[in-house]
Amino acid sequence: MNLEILPQINNLEFAKKNHEIHGIINGYQLSRLIDIIVLNIADSPINVDKDVVNKITYQLNGKLHETALEAAQWGLELILKGQLNLKCQRCLNAMPYDIDINAQFIVLPNMKSGSHGFEFDGDALGEYRDDSDFETIPADEHMQVLDLIEDELLLTLPLAPMHTKEQHVAGLCVELSSINEIGKLNPFEVLKSLKK
Repeated sequence: MNLEILPQINNLEFAKKNHEIHGIINGYQLSRLIDIIVLNIADSPINVDKDVVNKITYQLNGKLHETALEAAQWGLELILKGQLNLKCQRCLNAMPYDIDINAQFIVLPNMKSGSHGFEFDGDALGEYRDDSDFETIPADEHMQVLDLIEDELLLTLPLAPMHTKEQHVAGLCVELSSINEIGKLNPFEVLKSLKK
């Protein structure tokens, strides 16, 4: 399998130089999301287009943001589009989930690493908390692009993904009632039926 290796960047310099990078990420690369993504759908009863799912296109742009504070700030724009196979919490099978994210970040050069995570030298954080259009991230000479993408996906994906009622009725979601019926049977009877 040929996976694209995502770079690390100096995010403040990247923003100031208006750089841009883009590419495709496969679900296998999202190590922090492995528990909620169905990677092997070969045995799934759901008819899913295997060329589309578990792939996300990304584009990261450096840009100058106009903020609500009427002060231009260097930042990043992250665009994610694609589809992931999430694990339906009702039937535990693959559930195609569309990804369409456009996240805006302000890179804060006066943020430093401290004993309690990232801290500000001054009182700058309060100024940005009121601007809901932008997330703030610390200036980082070695920011991992994949980490930024995974962070955004973790913030956006549903906590308990489930097929919709319409998908359930259409047969895309295996009913839990059939699983519950098996649980009520004598386990030796279940094994006996498997032996046949």
